[in-house]
Amino acid sequence: MQEQMRWSQQIQRLVSQGEFQQALNLVRARLQQEPESAFYWLMLGNIWLACEQWPAAQQAFEQALQYAPDEAGLWSNLGWARARQLDAEAAAAAYARALQLEANLPEAWSNLASLQLSQGQYPAARISLARCLALVPQYYPALLLQSRLALLQGDAPAAIQVLQRLCAAWPQQHEAWRDLSCLQLEAGQLDLAEQTLRQGLPQVAFKAELQMLLGRLAGWQGNLEAANACYAQALQTRSDPLWQFVAAIGHPEIWFAEAPEAQQKYLDHLAQILALQRQQPLAPFRYLQDGFWLNIDTLWHLAYFTRGNLLQYKQAYAACFARPETPPHFPVKPWNPQNLLHLGVVVTARHEGIFCQLALGLLQALTAHQIQVTFFCKPDPILSRYPAASVQLPAATLTGLAAQIQQAGVDILYHWEVGSDSRNAFLPLLNPAPVQLTSWGTPVSTGLPTLDYYLSSTLLEPPDAQNHYSEQLICLETLPGWLVKTAPPPAADEDLHLPVGRLYVCLQNPLKLSPGFAEALQAIVRQDPEAQILLLQSRSPWVTQRAQRLFATVSERIHWLPLMSRERYLQVLQQAQVVLDPFFYSGGQTTDDALSLGLPIVTLPGDSARSRLCAGRYLQMQLHDALARDPAHYVQLALAIARRDPAVCPLRQAIAAKQDQLFAQERTVAELAEVLCQLAREKQVR
Repeated sequence: MQEQMRWSQQIQRLVSQGEFQQALNLVRARLQQEPESAFYWLMLGNIWLACEQWPAAQQAFEQALQYAPDEAGLWSNLGWARARQLDAEAAAAAYARALQLEANLPEAWSNLASLQLSQGQYPAARISLARCLALVPQYYPALLLQSRLALLQGDAPAAIQVLQRLCAAWPQQHEAWRDLSCLQLEAGQLDLAEQTLRQGLPQVAFKAELQMLLGRLAGWQGNLEAANACYAQALQTRSDPLWQFVAAIGHPEIWFAEAPEAQQKYLDHLAQILALQRQQPLAPFRYLQDGFWLNIDTLWHLAYFTRGNLLQYKQAYAACFARPETPPHFPVKPWNPQNLLHLGVVVTARHEGIFCQLALGLLQALTAHQIQVTFFCKPDPILSRYPAASVQLPAATLTGLAAQIQQAGVDILYHWEVGSDSRNAFLPLLNPAPVQLTSWGTPVSTGLPTLDYYLSSTLLEPPDAQNHYSEQLICLETLPGWLVKTAPPPAADEDLHLPVGRLYVCLQNPLKLSPGFAEALQAIVRQDPEAQILLLQSRSPWVTQRAQRLFATVSERIHWLPLMSRERYLQVLQQAQVVLDPFFYSGGQTTDDALSLGLPIVTLPGDSARSRLCAGRYLQMQLHDALARDPAHYVQLALAIARRDPAVCPLRQAIAAKQDQLFAQERTVAELAEVLCQLAREKQVR
């Protein structure tokens, strides 16, 4: 027993230092001498677990069970290896056997709780964690899971509190530092996240994950050199294919304010990386099922590039990730018009607000057209608006969420966004429903072969629009949303401290600013001595600083307003003589706000839907006077509108007269309902 303890400690030390090959060599040497030793087969399986070689780990544990079939710990480890391979049923069976043999085995209860969390079985997970912690109150893995359970159920402060205690009690364990910094990053607390990572790095045995996160953090702050240095350090310890891919892609958002030539240079580099990676596709579900801590880049920020058609890059990216070998089978159902069509809607965390504003009303209204709607998202934002809505809190992992959607019997699955985070980027690859579609929450094609349809509008798409999509394009005659009219804000209690002059206002995400748009604003300033341009700062200081470089020659009349409450934002917006829509990436919610207040907007429709969001709204109101033909015409329209007396501005009067044609359109509901039923008939999904 002492000999085995000594070997176990030696192997653990080598694994913690990343010396996996040396550990493997030692254990294999012992197995040559003692091939029927369950202990050394267990050691081998544990090393493979640390290397994330799940099939090899499973094989080693199964071999160990040949010699010790009643060893509960072996069954628990086998369950873990099976769970990592996404075989939830087999994993649950292994845990059940472990607990049958030893009902008071803490690790089995903890592992079972992890599986239950992954499947969205939160009450069961709470019971399993309670059983584990009753046996060992300070069991680290269970406490870590307890923090994740709190987070999944919407109690971030409780999750942070647990993680802070874990960092203090077990400073050598990297998972708590990692999860705590991720929570801080999600809350926008970049400085605090960096402080957490730098505090944890000297103390943990396995540094690579924290180094990767530091690299991601440096990139998000615009420091590409520091990001690459952190990636290099992490990859020295662990040469992980996914990490190498992440480091090679870099940070596309850094190029948002660069000239088209510089953006194209990055795109050429990206094309080379994607071409190499697609030769050995990654398996995203093995890498991403543990909370998506790495938050890999999904090329979402390419939408801010001035290039119109991004389809080739999106398709090449999708080809870098392997699809499941055995996709789910959905039986063909005989068409029965009496059955309710079941529409599932996935909205991932932190995207609920814009979804509620632009799409929730439309989808909820479908219930009047014999369509059942189930939302898979955090309940609070939905239920506060529609208490009777059917809402399911999503499972913690991709595979758990996919199983949850399948069990719900969804016929058509609507992904609000695809690519804004790792979860919604890869969920469609699991084919959780017979028919999958997305719409304008995703500003460009997903490139995913499993995404069937993209729902858009003839008001948004250029004539050759299908060439921009891997999905089959479906165009409604109206805008595919339930636009909500913004109520006028109350009068400001105090002076808004705005500059004196004619106010040209663009309160958009600064990532939408481009050199071409900056040239138009500079032309406005040169031609109107009274012009004052109001722009909005970013949450990320480096984004604001990079955008400010575009306006160096006229900086005295470019005013960067700090982030503000929605009420104050509307009060500022209301002071505009004219609202300016950015080139290449048009405003959606901000356009609705301006038109609700009766404010004129100048827009330049481009060659893709994301540059035509404002134009689409004007076209639905049958207004064409503010649609520019080119940048020079854009400047001309902006100057003409701003110089008019607002009281007699024809465009303001026309907007006020035709607002009802834009907001809360019942005809959109009927049109969408017919499209969904037509898809159901064609696919025979009900």
